[in-house]
Amino acid sequence: MLRRNRDFMSQVVAWERFPQRDASSLPFPADMAPALSQALQRRGISRLYTHQDAAISAVANRDDVVVATATASGKSLCYTIPVL
Repeated sequence: MLRRNRDFMSQVVAWERFPQRDASSLPFPADMAPALSQALQRRGISRLYTHQDAAISAVANRDDVVVATATASGKSLCYTIPVL
């Protein structure tokens, strides 16, 4: 485990663990291309998780983005949607 690795931990400033919480979602952004939202809906995606919306908005503002979430949380859409 990384927390037991002294070399790694010497570089860590803070270590936090957040409790699990229910997913929160938002509708697609109003400025999303209709063809893209339709393609997502055909694949069963009708809303974005809040972390996806925040990442996509940050990219649109030309901000740097790092997404670190659990497996199968939708990270891929955080970079795929802005590219498309």
